[in-house]
Amino acid sequence: MVNIVSITFCLLHRVVIGQMQLMMKSFPRISQNITSLPFACISDPIRTPVPLKLDVTLPPPPDVRWSISRLYYLFNTQLDRNIALSIITLLVTCFSIVFVGGLLFHKFRKKEQPLEDCLWEAWACLCSSSTHLKQRTRIERLIGFFLAIWGILFYSRLLSAMTEQFRTQMHKVREGAQLQVLEEDHIVICGVNSHLTSILNQLNKFQESAIRLGTATARKQRILLLSELPRKHIEKLGDTICKDLNHVDVFTKSCSLSLTKSFERAAANKAKSIIILPSKNERVG
Repeated sequence: MVNIVSITFCLLHRVVIGQMQLMMKSFPRISQNITSLPFACISDPIRTPVPLKLDVTLPPPPDVRWSISRLYYLFNTQLDRNIALSIITLLVTCFSIVFVGGLLFHKFRKKEQPLEDCLWEAWACLCSSSTHLKQRTRIERLIGFFLAIWGILFYSRLLSAMTEQFRTQMHKVREGAQLQVLEEDHIVICGVNSHLTSILNQLNKFQESAIRLGTATARKQRILLLSELPRKHIEKLGDTICKDLNHVDVFTKSCSLSLTKSFERAAANKAKSIIILPSKNERVG
């Protein structure tokens, strides 16, 4: 009987030891699953929450001085591209000052004079510098004085802007970039290189033989020389080459050879032939 009890006790002891070892092996897995939960840090004192250290400060306000400088830069860039914009700006500013001056006249005269007459008087002060001398009160003379000063500045600036616009247009006309060529059966030569002289000599001889055979349609063959060089340089080069050429008439045009508009203005669609002369570093494929 004692032996049976001891054997039973040993079996129970082994079963309990086995179960405890199995629980100890599975405990790290369970604890890892528990600590991976969203709120595991509440029950696990080892895993404390780590702050995210987010920057919640407001961004600095924009630099007003830099913004004004940027607007002034963009405005000057547009003025450099289009001179007519300065004239439009002057006119808008002028009419704005006339309107403000008319409102001030109408206010300080206690609305005794119609607004239309006040605006007209402000315009008169701006156009004629002696009109402000006819004002009666001190404040009206001060307003008229500032309008007269602005009128002098306005007309001087307007005259300079119109002169600059006229000079720019005349420069384009002299360069020939904006002129439309009205020719037919002419020859267009694009570019300038060392072969230009020989080509012009060959064209001169061909025209001379055409005149002798009676197949020429004109006494002189018109040749248009296109180049990106300045107009004066091209004209000087053309005069030097064409001294002894009596049967061709060469006229030059300075333009950009990479623009389709340049060939449209050169009437390339009506030309007899087009000759392209590449530069030293270019190849015609």
